[in-house]
Amino acid sequence: MKSRLPIDRLIYRNVYIGGLSKGELLKKLSENKIGLNEFALKFINHNEFKISPSKEKLQTVEISVSDLDFPNGATTDEICKKSHELGFSICPHELGIHLRLQYIDFNQPIDPQKGNWQNIILKGHFDEAGFTLGFYLRHREDGFWLRGYKASFDYVWEPVDRFIFVKD
Repeated sequence: MKSRLPIDRLIYRNVYIGGLSKGELLKKLSENKIGLNEFALKFINHNEFKISPSKEKLQTVEISVSDLDFPNGATTDEICKKSHELGFSICPHELGIHLRLQYIDFNQPIDPQKGNWQNIILKGHFDEAGFTLGFYLRHREDGFWLRGYKASFDYVWEPVDRFIFVKD
């Protein structure tokens, strides 16, 4: 039986990516007082981190693990397979940076709890074989952040965790 998407709980955004160098992106993050943790800087500065030389518009979708029909949580692999079945793809590497810059706050509450930030899975290993890697966009008392993360392949994401994909 095919699951039905809770259309009213999906969040769509148009995001423009491309046309800026890594240095220019890092400068814009700094100018906008966007915090970066050590993992985010490592990913961005890694030679496997790809950016597009030309500008393009993408439509993203934000969806929770439970809305992907996993009421008890799911692994990254399960989340990716389900999102692919629904016509969503893993985001290009630079999308998290552009999303944070273009929607700096997007009504994101200061988050003392899980579920108030958005996860973006990165394709590639970035010298971290055996782990799922990505960014998450977070608003803390000390400002807005683009943070990198790594999670083991068997890590089970909670139903409230939210992910961003590109709509095919």
